[in-house]
Amino acid sequence: MQVHVISTGKKRKSAYGDSLYIPEASSRECQLQDVKLWQQFLSGGIAGIVSRTGTAPFDRAKVLLQVQGSRPVLGSAENLGYIEVMRTMRKEGVRSFWKGNGTNCMKIFPENCVRYALFDSFCNKRYTNSQFIDRIISGGLTGIIVQTCVYPIELAKTRVMVDDVKVRPYQLMRRAVTDGDIRPLYRGLVPATLGVVPFAAMELGLSKWLTDRYKDKHHELPGGWRCFLYGGFACTTAVTCTYPFRLVTCQMQASSGSTTKVRTATVVKSILQKDGMRGFYRGYFANALKAVPASAIAWGVLNKSKELATQYNRWTSSYHKQ
Repeated sequence: MQVHVISTGKKRKSAYGDSLYIPEASSRECQLQDVKLWQQFLSGGIAGIVSRTGTAPFDRAKVLLQVQGSRPVLGSAENLGYIEVMRTMRKEGVRSFWKGNGTNCMKIFPENCVRYALFDSFCNKRYTNSQFIDRIISGGLTGIIVQTCVYPIELAKTRVMVDDVKVRPYQLMRRAVTDGDIRPLYRGLVPATLGVVPFAAMELGLSKWLTDRYKDKHHELPGGWRCFLYGGFACTTAVTCTYPFRLVTCQMQASSGSTTKVRTATVVKSILQKDGMRGFYRGYFANALKAVPASAIAWGVLNKSKELATQYNRWTSSYHKQ
């Protein structure tokens, strides 16, 4: 399967009634032409690994701040602030900042491969008369499918990051298979899905919509810094709106090793009793500090990877014609 960009150099009507100029394929305006399916997968995976590895210290700090309301972290029974968490991790050594990053990359590579390929596929369909709403719907549908598929790995990543005792991801998976009960691997899936659907809808949908609007107005794809800006803005909006769901999910994931069944309502009640409504935004700053640059880097790297893939395809095509 290939993604084609029609290039005629004429004004055409889009599916949404806008008058668009489709330029000749000569510069950056059609750099995503003829991107093959395997290249889409690879571009998404590379974008995920680069963005997550670069922001791994912020990711671990975020997770520790989120779960400390339900369990001690870093050997401290007291609630730690963001600066205290970073200082404690530094005392443990540089490798502590990237603890769990291998598991994170193991999760993010296939997730982003499928995520962006699915999103592009959904974006090729028309659901309403509004391009903006269509992009939001496409992002939400992508979020539901991807979240269900990769959730056990997400849970394993959280356990690796917060447990003081060294835990291997495969040990958690093997234990579930041996016990014949995979339900612990999906503990917290409901609030996670409730948070991921609007998050993916806004993060992916807004990024794509802003990119498309720039392309329609200027007749070319946005440059690297604009892609970073669009990805960062979309993620900031998404994080602010969906953070409480993500916090509840993280606390349920951290308690997945306990024998007592933890319900979503129980976690919500506990947060309200301890910290009130402000408790639902515990660790928000750390999360935004990690998520916004990660999303910006991922969107920028994704578009750059597709641009390079297009250049490679054109080069090989011209080479074979000679």
